[in-house]
Amino acid sequence: MKHILFAMSALFLLAACSSNENRAINEDVAAFVETNEKIALFGSINVKEILNKADYKNIDKAGKLIDKELKTIQAILNFDTPVYFAMEGTVDINGNPGLIYAFAEVKDKDKLTKNLQQRGLSMEKGKEFNFHGSGDVAFAVTDKRAVFVTKRGLKDGKKLIEKAIKDLKEDTPENKIKDILSKQGDIVFGVDLEASFLGSMKQLKMEDDKETELKEILVDSYSQSIISFEKGKVEMKTENYLSEELKKWMFFGNNASKILADLGSGKPRAGMIMDLNMKKVQEFINKFAPNALGELSKIGGGQAQMAMAFAGEDGLAGLWTGKMGFVMMGEVEEEGALKPEFNFNVGLGKGALSFVQGLMSSMKGSMAKLDLKGSNLIGSSSAQYAKKGKLILPNGCENFGKKPISGFMNFNGLDMSGFDLEEGKAFAEMLDYAYFEMDINGAYFMLKSKNAQQNILKSMVDQVIKNMEISSSNI
Repeated sequence: MKHILFAMSALFLLAACSSNENRAINEDVAAFVETNEKIALFGSINVKEILNKADYKNIDKAGKLIDKELKTIQAILNFDTPVYFAMEGTVDINGNPGLIYAFAEVKDKDKLTKNLQQRGLSMEKGKEFNFHGSGDVAFAVTDKRAVFVTKRGLKDGKKLIEKAIKDLKEDTPENKIKDILSKQGDIVFGVDLEASFLGSMKQLKMEDDKETELKEILVDSYSQSIISFEKGKVEMKTENYLSEELKKWMFFGNNASKILADLGSGKPRAGMIMDLNMKKVQEFINKFAPNALGELSKIGGGQAQMAMAFAGEDGLAGLWTGKMGFVMMGEVEEEGALKPEFNFNVGLGKGALSFVQGLMSSMKGSMAKLDLKGSNLIGSSSAQYAKKGKLILPNGCENFGKKPISGFMNFNGLDMSGFDLEEGKAFAEMLDYAYFEMDINGAYFMLKSKNAQQNILKSMVDQVIKNMEISSSNI
């Protein structure tokens, strides 16, 4: 009986080891992320799909070279699976990000090593992995995985690689990390809100008991985003998975429609609405990072310190209630130029309100309309758009003002020469409009191009080629 039990146990262990050895790369990366509590951002990039959507084979002159290079890479790396990444949420005192990792599936360890050597990279061969380290970069090639790590001033690259390879073999967690890394999309990324928040808050020297309390609030809270490049548009859809305790601290308001109602009439070309609860934001700061505003005002200098003086004991809520609406109007003239006009609605905190009340008479001279409605400062730069009425929103932007945060920009008919876009001007001219919205459940962003029949990546590639041709002809 003992022999039978021993044999069954051995088979179970072998099966478990075999399962970990043969599982998909996304499960390995999920194990790595779960094991490393500092990882705040993780996800995948579907390189092959992105290249196909850009129609890389038909890029003039460069298409054949790219295709040849890609075929070489596909013989040694599996491009049918995405490249995965993970980033620490901590930053140093100079604002540099923490460690950044990348992972790819290897088809042939020896061929990949040889290819890298042919490109001039020295490779230290070992039993478990072949290694290269230089400057801020280190990477390794195993029988199954390519592992890359980088950081400004990277030290102990080999040790980090060894640990990463070990962590890839840990048990795959059954949680949102695994779910997010299993999602399909051109670019997928997840945010571990616990690691992200704590990485930022530690810079403010949070007390140990407050850090413990914040961890309990943030536990098992994630945000997932999927970016897709499609015909005529690029979309990003974000879903939030928040703990019940974290939901109680969320600062989104529910009166964006009232802000919208006080933004006058006309056909806006751009707009932005925010409806936040700044009292809740300040309550969070007071509880978990009471020295945060003092540190930020030091960084901001004299103007920031003066602003905080007006804020008083209410902190940020003493400057701004969290409610704000803005729209840009204006007719396109014959030569394509736009004379911009603005309507706005800003909620003022007690400190800012008393300051603005003293300046109202002098401020009115430069505005067609400027009034205080309770604590809201409402104004218009042109009498033409100051009248009460309904805004006529561009196609695709009809949901503006229906979520606590939303905004849009209509590029149609605009002469972009007046904008300081430099190389980006040509790209702006190929766009139709941009729209975004956000609430406690997630966010949505869409960038629409004028060519609805062509993938937006292909349109962008064509524009790059056009710009290069123009630049070369001007030499």
